[in-house]
Amino acid sequence: MALPVRKCVLFRHGIGYFEREEEIEGDQNLVLSFKEDVMNDVLKSLTTYDDGQGYVSGISYEGIGEKKPNILINLDSSKSMSQLMAETQGAKVSITYGGEAYKGIILGIEAKKKTNDEKQNQVIETEIVSILTEENQVRSFDLMEVEDVEFLDEEIKRDLQHLLDVLISSKKKSVKNVTVFCKGKKKRNFRATYIIPLPVWKTSYRVMLGAKEPILQGWAIVDNTTEEDWKNIKLELVSGLPVSFIHDLYSPRFQVRPKIEVQDEAAFAPPVLEQSIERLQSFGESLEMEMAFDDMGGDLLSLQANGPPPMMAMSMMAPKMPSMMGRGMHRNAKPTMVSKEKKMEAFTQSVQPDVQTRKSEAVDLCHYSISVPVSVKRDQSALVPIYQGNFGGEQVCVYNESVRAKNPMSTILFKNTTGLILEGGPITMYEKGEYIGEGMLDTIQPNDEKLISYAVELGCIVSSNNGVESQSIHQSVVNNGILSTQKFYYYWRKYEINNKSTKKLDFILEHPFTYQTQLFNTMDPYEKTDSYYRFRFPVPPKQKIVFVVVERKQISDTFYLDNLNERQIVNWHSQKLIDQKTKEILQELAIKFQIRQNLSSQISITKSELNEHFQNQRRITQNMKSLRDSSDQRKLRDRYVQELTTSEDEIETLRAKIKEHEKNLRVLQTQLTKELNAIRYETFLNVPKAVLPQSQIKIRAEKLNQKLTHFHEKVDEALPSGFDEDYIRIGIEHSSELRTIHDKRETDEECIVRSNFPIPDSVKIYYFEMTVEDPGTSEAIGIGAVPDDHNLKGMPGWENSIGYHGDDGNLFFCDGKGQEFGPTYSKNDTVGFGLDRNTKNAFFTHNGKLIKIVPDNKFSLFSKTLYPAIGLHSKNAKISVNFGTIPFLYKLESKY
Repeated sequence: MALPVRKCVLFRHGIGYFEREEEIEGDQNLVLSFKEDVMNDVLKSLTTYDDGQGYVSGISYEGIGEKKPNILINLDSSKSMSQLMAETQGAKVSITYGGEAYKGIILGIEAKKKTNDEKQNQVIETEIVSILTEENQVRSFDLMEVEDVEFLDEEIKRDLQHLLDVLISSKKKSVKNVTVFCKGKKKRNFRATYIIPLPVWKTSYRVMLGAKEPILQGWAIVDNTTEEDWKNIKLELVSGLPVSFIHDLYSPRFQVRPKIEVQDEAAFAPPVLEQSIERLQSFGESLEMEMAFDDMGGDLLSLQANGPPPMMAMSMMAPKMPSMMGRGMHRNAKPTMVSKEKKMEAFTQSVQPDVQTRKSEAVDLCHYSISVPVSVKRDQSALVPIYQGNFGGEQVCVYNESVRAKNPMSTILFKNTTGLILEGGPITMYEKGEYIGEGMLDTIQPNDEKLISYAVELGCIVSSNNGVESQSIHQSVVNNGILSTQKFYYYWRKYEINNKSTKKLDFILEHPFTYQTQLFNTMDPYEKTDSYYRFRFPVPPKQKIVFVVVERKQISDTFYLDNLNERQIVNWHSQKLIDQKTKEILQELAIKFQIRQNLSSQISITKSELNEHFQNQRRITQNMKSLRDSSDQRKLRDRYVQELTTSEDEIETLRAKIKEHEKNLRVLQTQLTKELNAIRYETFLNVPKAVLPQSQIKIRAEKLNQKLTHFHEKVDEALPSGFDEDYIRIGIEHSSELRTIHDKRETDEECIVRSNFPIPDSVKIYYFEMTVEDPGTSEAIGIGAVPDDHNLKGMPGWENSIGYHGDDGNLFFCDGKGQEFGPTYSKNDTVGFGLDRNTKNAFFTHNGKLIKIVPDNKFSLFSKTLYPAIGLHSKNAKISVNFGTIPFLYKLESKY
């Protein structure tokens, strides 16, 4: 009996899950056929479910190799009847001949020639079978005229049936049968499940544009490579990647055993050792328990007098027996059956048969359940619809110079609003019923977006050129005996986009980036990929626009101050890298550097003199060895001794001199190191800005609070949105959005931190606020504004600027003289600065209340380009600013 396929689940990693189900009654042998190359997967996954009171007594399958029946009968397809009679010689049969049945034993078969009754001159060959009847008579029959042959031996019948089964099965190449032996009495549902390798199911899509919302149509392609047709089966397609592998369970395994050679020795009777009484008793108790298992094991537990000692027998059997004996099973015992509902509870908890798609709770899998039964013939394929409906999509143009240098690509911004995981595959695009191109969709999760290009936009032409500009040194820092300078290099690329078409283009520009540079004076990218910035902006029809991407890299140069000369110091001072005070300190140090150099030179010269003395002594010593004991040579020896004595005195003097110079050098070097490390200086230089090409696309910074947009709705320039990172001193930490700063410098020098953009000239009323999160040690904090050419030293209000200070509540306006103005402010206080160009006044607020209005002074500060600024002169001070990204504490809209 065969089990029909009821359900197939195809996975994206090349596995198919099958369910076969049928109603059975009584004992049944269910045969499943598989290709030989899938048997490993079948053996590891085949699972059976009996829905009634039946059970599976066993499962058998054909092994590896050709199918050869283990019986003596052999049939030749050309002479099957005569060969069968010859192969079954001696078998009991019943032969029907001339309407009568004759029972007997087959004696044999022979060929005879006879004359054709119809044609007397024609001789034909016939085969005669002879039997020994029950009456001991020999009867012969012409096989051509025998009507029926029945074998009376049941074993012969089974062998013959087995032979025929094997022969028909062997006609199918590499097909193996798996037989499930089911035991039971009542009618019941029986189900078997397994997995086998199958081709990966594929997806393709169609997109229809032109309607209010684009329409997506998805199709799956499934291939039936099994040995049978799929008729009205339930089909599911699963996206995801479960773990799967091949493990060889089908091939027989043999364990290599050691070979023990026969030793030619005299026979020796082994001694029988006595067993302890306690062990014999414990073994006897175990033996009584094991005897209950004797029906299953036959004579496994029988003991012989000359067998191994009882404990040895126990040790040999223990690994196999306890698990069976503990359940009290015997040969005729039936295993306890668990209901199908309980067995499948884990599998069916997330199953929702009434819905088309679902998510697996155990793993990240998405199921496409095809609600209509599917039929696919073997070795054929089918297209199955998996989705039809609207989705979120926008038509855009994407330009990437490395893809196509002259034209952008017509692209759809695909937003997966289907709620499904869409597997990757080709997309065919249609617009108002006409074919417009093709694209490729990568696997996309729900609510994700993908850009899918499908055609070249020939109506738009793009050209580009690039360049590099450098800027003079803008920052100089002296610290720990090192002078560091910072300068910028600007890398720009200008894109000229010419839209010759009659439609407005939603343009996305992909510009490559590197991690060594940062965008400068360029609009924020729409998004960022692993390799590209994506800028998005409209291009009107029949117009040409210019878009410039500028990237900036900061280059650092380092100079060690440990070996300066006067020329270098003067040069740095002329470049304003150091101030007059630092210059004078370095000039004093340069004199000491010269002294150090002189000491080092004297040590070298003295050591050279000392070396000359050593060489002269070696020469004299060698000469003295060659002198003889004559009067002349004795005089010469005395002379040499005198020279050596004098040289030794000079050597001692030189050694003392070197020791003194080295001591002085160490003292001087220690003093120089201390003085060098004590120098602290930092400055920002007002240098000409690099001349860069400009975009026609206006840069818009972050919008202020919506309540304030009526002040700036006509502004095309950037508004302040954070601190300028380039002008934050070393040791001052800042947040990622550059709206919070924390002064952790070792020194407590005054400094100013300004905004990244100035207050636009077109903005007539401007305002920002500062909140003190920590006033620091001295609470010397200030708020105000500074002009573009300010050196950012001191505090707001000291030099050509305006500022309101928190430690004393004074107002400073372009000089260092403070005047009483408002309350002091400290932790958790919020103060603000505003500029009213209509009246040429400034104003300050404290915790949401206006303090005073400040009219412009004789320097006409308020008519200049101003930057919002914060002043710091308090260790550990922490300040956060609000440039309008959240509502202000001061109700500005009620005043203007």
